[in-house]
Amino acid sequence: MPLIYFGTLSVLIGTTIHSDIMIYSSLVTILVGILRVHQTWRKESDTWI
Repeated sequence: MPLIYFGTLSVLIGTTIHSDIMIYSSLVTILVGILRVHQTWRKESDTWI
């Protein structure tokens, strides 16, 4: 039982680390996208004003 638990725990930790990297990279991508859209929107609003 402890061996199975340890194995599951290590798999969970590995998955968590992997998913954290995936989440972090996707968050960075989303932030960059938002910044680009925001800059474009500001340029558009400047032309509208």
